[in-house]
Amino acid sequence: MPGCVWCARGRFEVDAAFAGASLPGSNASREGKLSVRKRVYDPSACSARIGPAGKLEDHAEHVIRFLEEHYADLLKSVALEGATDAPLDFGYDCRLHGPGIRAQGEYLPARLVALCGELGLATMPPLYPSSSCSEPRDGRERQA
Repeated sequence: MPGCVWCARGRFEVDAAFAGASLPGSNASREGKLSVRKRVYDPSACSARIGPAGKLEDHAEHVIRFLEEHYADLLKSVALEGATDAPLDFGYDCRLHGPGIRAQGEYLPARLVALCGELGLATMPPLYPSSSCSEPRDGRERQA
């Protein structure tokens, strides 16, 4: 599970777009260039891991600090000509363990949601399955 990742995507020149920015770009994909897997990148993207792996609620402090520290640069990334989106990907693990557990709720603090709204950042909370989440809960074998 990757933790929280910020990513700006679209048809823009990555190096020019983020020159002088304080954003910690950990991965850049330049449109039209070959990837390690010999695929052409389409579109461009720049991403940075900004929260630790773990429970979704554990990401909040780190992400709020990141959003406040890089507020101006994040505003620019959303307004980039050619940018299509700049979501925060909050990957988290499934905790549906044991019989009778049918739902899993998550909590994002109001300050985090407000900052995302101010900045125009979407949030994506993908749920990463674990082996215990993929097992049937009623004792029957899984149907193929």
